[in-house]
Amino acid sequence: MRRLRLGVKYPGLKDSRRRLDTIKTLSVEEGYWDSYMRDSEHESKTRLYIERNPTKAKLVTTLNEWPWSSARFRDVYERLCLPAQ
Repeated sequence: MRRLRLGVKYPGLKDSRRRLDTIKTLSVEEGYWDSYMRDSEHESKTRLYIERNPTKAKLVTTLNEWPWSSARFRDVYERLCLPAQ
């Protein structure tokens, strides 16, 4: 009876629960894994891996050419230097 009352009182609740169940299902798909950034070294290695993907895939010749990467905003010391807006 409570479920029926919630459905009548909050008509969007049923759809929200269905969407949430879908998200839960998607997050445990086969081949999915999650990883925590353990320390700054792990974060740095992960960032470099991601930023180097376009060059490894031969989509660009240098890291700076990929327009969707933060690598183009890094200086020679690998510090992120975003342009002023």
